[in-house]
Amino acid sequence: MKIDDLPTERLREMIWVYGLTRSGNHAIVDWIGARFPGSVHHNNYLPSKDLPDIPPEGKEIITFENKTEIPDTPGQRVVVCRSFYNMMASKICYCRDQRRGTPDWSDQIELWPYYIENATIFYDKWLIDPYYLLKVEWKYGWSHHERLPSLAWVGSSFGDSTVEPDRLLSRWRLMKRDEDWDQVLKDDKCRLINLRYFGWSLNRNGELIWS
Repeated sequence: MKIDDLPTERLREMIWVYGLTRSGNHAIVDWIGARFPGSVHHNNYLPSKDLPDIPPEGKEIITFENKTEIPDTPGQRVVVCRSFYNMMASKICYCRDQRRGTPDWSDQIELWPYYIENATIFYDKWLIDPYYLLKVEWKYGWSHHERLPSLAWVGSSFGDSTVEPDRLLSRWRLMKRDEDWDQVLKDDKCRLINLRYFGWSLNRNGELIWS
């Protein structure tokens, strides 16, 4: 299915969500959809021509991960970005838990600066700052909906069904020095960007530094 195959008016009503893997995309999608009862989530694919059976107040929400280019969209576009070290810690641990071998992390490392420059929702801030949450809702014209006190979804790199925000914000603390984590720590560009956007970063020894 190509985007040109769908009616323009339908495309304009969709919410398009982009993010890198392990960036909190699905938690954000659940939060967005909660204010639109009956919403349908299309995960990494365009829907068919057949209009899904959703109520008038529902939305079609489409998510795409790891796109090398974030396109302009007919409807609302959401770009989710998580702090570099928490994202990469989650990525590495999840791949290990799923026994996916030792992937090359370079693609995700190289894409992260592009995503943070285009981000419309910073996952780390969304987790803990109620005023930031309200700011995002105001920007998109959405009604207010609280984030759940604790997040529960399949696929957490912690292996738990429920994960408290403070653990998500310090995922990097559980990492031990090895070849994979050293590849993350040695990236100077991402270190400086993380410091600029989040006020903290890690040096090449894995030690916390503040702006």
